[in-house]
Amino acid sequence: MLSLSIYVLIVLALTWCVKSFVFTRAVVDGSSMENTLQNGDNLIVNRMAYRLGAPERFDIIVFPYKYQKNTYYIKRII
Repeated sequence: MLSLSIYVLIVLALTWCVKSFVFTRAVVDGSSMENTLQNGDNLIVNRMAYRLGAPERFDIIVFPYKYQKNTYYIKRII
């Protein structure tokens, strides 16, 4: 029973690390990306993608708004 508990704790810790440092969730608020993303859509954002390579044309990116905490913009690179 102890080994199962340790296994579950390790899996939960790894899941938390992946969720916190690799992927995050974003919700679309507004209509600036309509036809591709609708108001209220949920996105899973890869935080590590652009550490491995530069963004390319037509990529959709999520970046923080520097004047307000916990506010992010979702835009397409053209």
